[in-house]
Amino acid sequence: MQKLYPKLKEAKLLVIGTPTYYWNVTGLVKDFIDRTNPLYHTGSLKGKMGAAVAVAEEDGQELALSAISSFFELQNMKQVGSIAIVRGDKPVGAAELKMAKTLGETIASKIA
Repeated sequence: MQKLYPKLKEAKLLVIGTPTYYWNVTGLVKDFIDRTNPLYHTGSLKGKMGAAVAVAEEDGQELALSAISSFFELQNMKQVGSIAIVRGDKPVGAAELKMAKTLGETIASKIA
């Protein structure tokens, strides 16, 4: 994390994406969130923007998004968008691709 702290401080916008495991973010994403605690105490992420992405096989993506959104709120960041996709055994469809494109366009407009 020591190598990531300067990059996080320099970033305008942070995108956190996760598959959904047991109706939540993965352990690695949770570790990342927890290890940003020093940045909370210095206010280093305050005012930065964030976007959340969660993908699920069946369900639970909303709780994963909630965990990421809570992180943004705790760090006093502004969430600019989120998407949750439930794939199941089907390929990603046009609706999901449109949501992803819209989020990407929103992110691009915010960092331009």
